[in-house]
Amino acid sequence: MRVVFVVLLLAVIFGCEGARSVTELELELRNEKNNSKNMEQQLIQKDNELNELRSRVSQLEQEKVKISGMKEMGDAKIEELKWEMRLDEFYIELRGKVRNTGRAYLEDVTLKVALRDETDNIIDVELMPPYAPEKERMLKFFPLEPLEVGATQEFKVRISTKYFHANGLAAVKKCIDENNASVKILFRSK
Repeated sequence: MRVVFVVLLLAVIFGCEGARSVTELELELRNEKNNSKNMEQQLIQKDNELNELRSRVSQLEQEKVKISGMKEMGDAKIEELKWEMRLDEFYIELRGKVRNTGRAYLEDVTLKVALRDETDNIIDVELMPPYAPEKERMLKFFPLEPLEVGATQEFKVRISTKYFHANGLAAVKKCIDENNASVKILFRSK
């Protein structure tokens, strides 16, 4: 009887051990299934994000093509740019040509002249009395005539130096001598 009791006891112990192992495995399997579902949901979410990004890239490429096409339509180039200092006559003269290199009529053509110092800031020239302590900013806009396709227009603009303080005049002269002046053409194409 003792032997039967020991065998029965061993069967119960090993049987419970096996039942416990099966329960733990079932829990692990459920956890893995939940993890798998979560990963599938994350993968679907990432696929959706990827599709949105691809759509945005496509949209930006279309805008890029549109903008580059617009640039080809209207374009202008400044040629033969020359500065002339006429300090005895109290002005600085800028001469050159603007050529329409695009495929569209250009209107509202404006020459933008910016005189900059060595730190790339626009020069503010101090004025002499009776205008002192006023300053004149060396950012100038000069309107020009509209340009037909392929047309060239000569321009001559003047910046008056009559009331410039000597230090301001020296800064402007240095800017021109060191080629720190930027001259750009602004326009609207039709």
